[in-house]
Amino acid sequence: MDQLTPLREVQQLEVAQDRFLNTAAVKARYGGISNQWLWRHERDESFPRAVRINGRKFWRLSDLVRYENSLA
Repeated sequence: MDQLTPLREVQQLEVAQDRFLNTAAVKARYGGISNQWLWRHERDESFPRAVRINGRKFWRLSDLVRYENSLA
């Protein structure tokens, strides 16, 4: 991390490191969003990319935190 990264973001990234959220957890994190919302945002270049594990989608929590901080 560089010196310009806010301390809160660094702490959140350290806690979030190597944790994965499934689709249901991502939808709950963003207030019970719809499948359509998630589908649209997956095609947005700024939204984190999901990784596939055994055919299921998972998002890295650290990527989601970084995305949320970029919106603020």
